[in-house]
Amino acid sequence: MKSISLWTSAVLALGVFALQSNDAHASSLLCRRNLLKKLNQEYLRLHRSKESKYWAHTMGLASKVDGAYNEAELQLILWRSDPVYVPQIDAALRTRAPEWIRRLMDRFGGFILGMDRQSTAGVNEGLKEWRRYFEINAYPDKALSEINRRILALEEKLAEDKAALELNYTDSAGITHKATISKLRTLVGAEPDAESRRNAWKSLEEVEKAVLASTYIDVIKARREFAAAAKFPSFYDYRTNSAEQMTSDAIFAVLDDLELNTREAARRYVEQVKEEHGADALQPWNFSFVTNGDLEAKMDPYFPFAESVKRWGQTFSALGVNFRNAELSIDLIDRQNKTQNGFIRALSPAYFNPLTGQHVPASAVFTSNGVLGKVGAGLSAHKTIFHEAGHGSHFANIETPSPAGSQEEAPTSIAAAETHSMFMDQFLTHPIWLKRYARNAAGEAMPESLIEEIALKKQEALAYNLRSMLVVPYFERELYRVPVEQLTPEKILEIARATERKLLLKEGNGFPVLCGFHTHTQEAAAYYHGYVLANLAVAQTQAYLDKRYGTYVDNAEVGPLLTEAYWKPGNSVGFSDMVKSLTGEPFSARAMIERINRTPAQVSASVRAAMVRESVTPKYMGPISLNATVRIADGDTVIAESKPNGDSFEVMSQRFADEIHRREAAAGPSN
Repeated sequence: MKSISLWTSAVLALGVFALQSNDAHASSLLCRRNLLKKLNQEYLRLHRSKESKYWAHTMGLASKVDGAYNEAELQLILWRSDPVYVPQIDAALRTRAPEWIRRLMDRFGGFILGMDRQSTAGVNEGLKEWRRYFEINAYPDKALSEINRRILALEEKLAEDKAALELNYTDSAGITHKATISKLRTLVGAEPDAESRRNAWKSLEEVEKAVLASTYIDVIKARREFAAAAKFPSFYDYRTNSAEQMTSDAIFAVLDDLELNTREAARRYVEQVKEEHGADALQPWNFSFVTNGDLEAKMDPYFPFAESVKRWGQTFSALGVNFRNAELSIDLIDRQNKTQNGFIRALSPAYFNPLTGQHVPASAVFTSNGVLGKVGAGLSAHKTIFHEAGHGSHFANIETPSPAGSQEEAPTSIAAAETHSMFMDQFLTHPIWLKRYARNAAGEAMPESLIEEIALKKQEALAYNLRSMLVVPYFERELYRVPVEQLTPEKILEIARATERKLLLKEGNGFPVLCGFHTHTQEAAAYYHGYVLANLAVAQTQAYLDKRYGTYVDNAEVGPLLTEAYWKPGNSVGFSDMVKSLTGEPFSARAMIERINRTPAQVSASVRAAMVRESVTPKYMGPISLNATVRIADGDTVIAESKPNGDSFEVMSQRFADEIHRREAAAGPSN
């Protein structure tokens, strides 16, 4: 320990006294630290309360209390919307300690008070992050809080009505089967029996009608009222200005350009399907099956649901992804009383606390809807797990100096967040990944001929699939533009079908737009454009990594690279700047457009080249190490858990696989 002279002690005591006095300049350091501590603690308390209740609500847990999530979310909204915080932060940041005190702190502050110049800079940055958060989220008009309260209540009623739906479908033998939305969607995409597919799709139509008969129209009207009160042209503009700091016109300028540049390629694809399979193939319950059903059936043996957790761990470990002591709880199996979409929520966001000089680990939960025993269900489960764990990689590695820079709300960019997740889920169609990881029950690798077929099919449908992602944002934008008096069930269905027709270049969609949850909840509303922009960013990222490394599959440099450029900055860096920071080029659709324009011969050649590269690329042979505690549950029942000084990830994933096999055997032939 350093010795401190009597004179130095006296000066230090004087400095501490000055810091604790009522003088605004002298007390500025403590003022800022205390304000940051207060904001951090209040946010984390409210955020954890909201997210834990949301998880109980959407998973149908025993701890669910009706109305509890709605109230917890409202409390967080009231806090973040309070306009009092911006002036408080401005006042704290304006004050500046005298130079002699700052020098004293440089010499002794870290030793005595943990207040050296470096930690003080972190405190200042943390407060600036909070200022940005409140500037975007604060409501200048108190009436906005009341409108938001009404929106939340309407959305909760809509969610309850959806959960109460008793869904079923009838097969060609006339037997009626119970179903969930997830199961119906899986059937439409991969069920060989045409009558079952048609009836499953008809049941999805009934979901749309039930949504419209519930509070959906009132939700849309209330959002429009909110946007008008907040002085935005539309609710879509409110959302894009908050999350992306862009107008909806700017967002749709990009989407319009993409729509124009994919139109003819998609039209050729639809005509090709019609020519090969007949006009009936264009029916919404047939199109996905005739274009992918046969392929999904071929892929299905190589994507058993039981292996999805292990493959996630293996793939992310090989990339060098580090979850930095995060706690992950995951619920992966479809059931009647849980939400019908995959998602992830950070119960506690990760950040670097300048008050302690330590990284604060994340705690997150995510879910998928694995439908046991159905063709295509294993691939769907793999994709959801990889996608949500991609979000988890981001949440776990954020290093902003306050939770304001690491949470999911505005100003966090939707497009940036989805780039992280979609980069990971697209491993599942990469030729090298398929060759290494996609194996059947006998341990046999996927044949190279099938890998090439997957690549060619993906290429054929690329433009069409991008356009199918445009359906939701174009539909939503119109909802907030049509005269409010025209918002009837009939008009909304008319808008939905017209949007699908324009973008899909045929009648109907395999998953009708009103069945998706994105338009139902405020957190996900006016959001879906982020998936489209993220697809473009992923293509640009993949092209850069291929050029730099040859391949990014099983490349241990990729995880640390993504951590530094994409994950650590949190929302302190905007979407476009984030992409440029890694690739060195401005964000653009160029990489995607180049991909769309590839010929079948070029695609086949790229697969052959990938097979050669796979044979010479080192395989990761180490243990699965994500540096995380992982818990797998089915509702309130814990299936398996992996944690330091406990079961390994391999043991946990095997227990999960054993449980899936047991349930599949007990269920017998799937319905």
